[in-house]
Parts: sequence; C-alpha cells; structure tokens
Amino acid sequence: MKAPSGEVPNKYNSMTLRHSVAEGPEYSVFYRGTGHLCDGEAEVELPHYFESLTKAEGRTVQLTAVGSWSPLVVKAAPSKGTFWVCTTGDGQDDQSFDWRVDATRNDEHLLTKMHENGVTDAEGHLIPERWKDTENMDRESVTELPETDLLSMLQQYGRSVRGDEDRAELIERVLYH
Repeated sequence: MKAPSGEVPNKYNSMTLRHSVAEGPEYSVFYRGTGHLCDGEAEVELPHYFESLTKAEGRTVQLTAVGSWSPLVVKAAPSKGTFWVCTTGDGQDDQSFDWRVDATRNDEHLLTKMHENGVTDAEGHLIPERWKDTENMDRESVTELPETDLLSMLQQYGRSVRGDEDRAELIERVLYH
C-alpha cells in the first residue's frame, strides 16, 4: 500500500490493518487470548493500536477459568491498552484463564468514510435499511449506492460478477435480480 499523496511512507501510513467481521448492529472488534494469574492477579496487554481503534465506552471483558475453577474478576477495565484480572480470597492464585475483549470501533475510516457513504449513521451504527431487498427500492435509491455495495448485493443474491460490468449494468442487475 502506498502512503497518501505527498506523505513520506512510514510504519503507520504504509500498512493496512485488516480485520475479519462478525455480524452485528455496530462495527465492533474483539481480541482474545489466554492469561495466568501470579499471586492472584494478572495484567493483560491488548494490541498497541487498541486505544486508537476503539471507543472507551462500552468495552466488555469475558473471562473463563481453564483447568480448574476459580472465581475471576475484572479488577480494572480496559484502559491505556491493558486490563487487570484477579481472583477472590477463595480463588487459586495461579489460575489460568481465557479472555475476550469486545469494543466498538472508533477509527477515522468508520467515522468519516463509512458515514459519508451512508453505510453508518453519525454514531457509527450500521444503517440496516441499506440492505433491504431491492424489490422495494426505487431506481434512485439503488443508483446512489457505492459500487462496492452493488457488488455485495449481487453476491448476496447469488449472482456471479464478471468484473467487466460498468456501473449502469451493475445497477440494472441489482434492480432485476
């Protein structure tokens, strides 16, 4: 990937972060891993880009004891790229555990590009009306869709895409699938 015009390539603008997607009403990300308590607590480090990619509000952590049972508690919620886990006085000080953190995306691509294209509202939530069956959509609504959405809709309907169709042909194929 090339850096935006006029910028000198560096480790931030010459790479693309790729995530796969879980279906849901918002653009969210999840991270998971394993941890091990030492003297009854553990600090879990999240990816270095976690803070810049996610909203601080609404982050959730799920914990699962592994190998034996011990009560596990999120001692400190995800902040500054880490979170803390501990056990109670009844728990095992060396408990192993699996963890998962879910958070809502808050990056520029989501907030700017997806909103400008009408895929999300101002808060970053998906606009489900975009994906209604086109039988009830008028030509004007379909014509306003970005080409990527037209291609996605054709695939959703099980229609092959040749790759040489122009925009007008894609619109016709979506309207009369």
